[in-house]
Amino acid sequence: MHRRLAKYDLTFGAELRNLWLEYEAQESLESRWVRVLDRFMPFLVNLEARGRNWQQQSINRSQLLQVCQPIREYAPEIYSWMLVRIEGCGRRMAYRCVKDAHARSLETEGGSPGCGRLSGPVGRSLH
Repeated sequence: MHRRLAKYDLTFGAELRNLWLEYEAQESLESRWVRVLDRFMPFLVNLEARGRNWQQQSINRSQLLQVCQPIREYAPEIYSWMLVRIEGCGRRMAYRCVKDAHARSLETEGGSPGCGRLSGPVGRSLH
């Protein structure tokens, strides 16, 4: 990174490099919070988009939780808040998948898709 910055003759290049090294080392409280926010902000964007980016990139729950480990470690209250939303997204996505599969099966059988409530494997409503 130092060589890349050097070619631009930036007066703040050395300071930027030191900040980057501090962030990578994760030894200061500030660097840990930067990492937490670095992981949290994309989560909020994806949450607002109802998981569309996660779906488009085929991101599964375990991958999402792995990326969020710094939040779990340094900001457990935020992580708990996130888990509730992750579970909610999972239920909504499962509902859409089951509903879409149900609609496709009805179409192939010549019927029309219904709009009743669908239940999950243990009888919980996914609606």
